[in-house]
Amino acid sequence: MSTYPVTPIVELGSTTIQRVVELEKWDFPPELLFELSPELLEEARREFDWRSVDPQTGKLILSAHTWVIRAQGRTILVDTCNGNHKQRPVFGNVHLLNEPYLERLAAAGVRPDEVDVVMCTHLHPDHIGWNTQLVDGTWVPTFPNAAYLMSPVDFADMTDWYDHGERRFELDHDLARSWEDSVLPVIEHGLAQFVDPDHVIVDELAHGVRLEAMPGHTRGHAGVLIEGGGRTAVATGDAFHHLLQLNHPEIGNLADRDPEQAQATRRGLFERFADTDTIVLPGHFPAPSAGRIVSRGDRLEFRFLGQD
Repeated sequence: MSTYPVTPIVELGSTTIQRVVELEKWDFPPELLFELSPELLEEARREFDWRSVDPQTGKLILSAHTWVIRAQGRTILVDTCNGNHKQRPVFGNVHLLNEPYLERLAAAGVRPDEVDVVMCTHLHPDHIGWNTQLVDGTWVPTFPNAAYLMSPVDFADMTDWYDHGERRFELDHDLARSWEDSVLPVIEHGLAQFVDPDHVIVDELAHGVRLEAMPGHTRGHAGVLIEGGGRTAVATGDAFHHLLQLNHPEIGNLADRDPEQAQATRRGLFERFADTDTIVLPGHFPAPSAGRIVSRGDRLEFRFLGQD
């Protein structure tokens, strides 16, 4: 079986984007991600290689990774995966994870104290985990000099649920723990910034990094549009999760807050970026993760960088 390809550094003029992985192969029984008919599952097995569907078990495979953007002297992280040592007995087989994520950041030239911005596309556990790390039994912000950007809508929704919602399922307890260990410490240290979905992070010398609303998975879910050197890339967070959704945008993730809006967001993104030079940076596609959406007859495919 092939090894995972190395993700190239995306260059947009002087702005660069690099992928730092936490989990390269994060597999899920299909029914934990989507409602799939046997026909759609068979299509996934037929259409996609071992990086996206396990040929033996039929499990769907995701990746957990961070996009590192360097623009105009600023270092920006988009989503921080699951995190180590976190109590997640139910959520996605990441209970008490112990991955060398910080070492991988260091290999990419990123020191935690040099990070300027941590962008949380939304506040689900697998996108906020490395917001904090365990130090002497206490959860503290991993990136002590960074502004952690969060949606005020998502924060309000999660605060209301945490304060007043029922814990009807075991997963609810994992979600509550993620709030306690990965969000509240950032708030307590005064590092959170609540920003609108069109917030601009960088706007200098024809280089831009700004947020863009991509609602549905959560009400405040946002992606990141990156521009430089006359080129564009877009980090899409959890607007879509798996390659199967390219030709079946009606397939929603079971965690979508507003399934109808999430489907509209997916369709809009696919239509907008198909057959353009825009580099798409999904939150969970397998290595190398970055690529372009291209037409193949009446279907879409994701052409990973390096396949051109």
